[in-house]
Amino acid sequence: MLANVEGDPEDAGSDLQHVLRCGVFLLDIGEFPQMNEVYARVFGEHRPHAHDHPGGRAAGKGLRVEIDAIAYVP
Repeated sequence: MLANVEGDPEDAGSDLQHVLRCGVFLLDIGEFPQMNEVYARVFGEHRPHAHDHPGGRAAGKGLRVEIDAIAYVP
């Protein structure tokens, strides 16, 4: 689920430890506990702030979840 969030910063010369914030768009906010479990596993001790949004952008693309991330290049 978070493969692109992991790969995109690396493509730009950064990594998950330099992600500052994520926007999480869930089709069903009831799936937040499952998403949060995966989020915690992927980010480990470094967990950037995540803004959770029900519905919205993800629903329009036929997705259950969409995540955007802001990272910096050290």
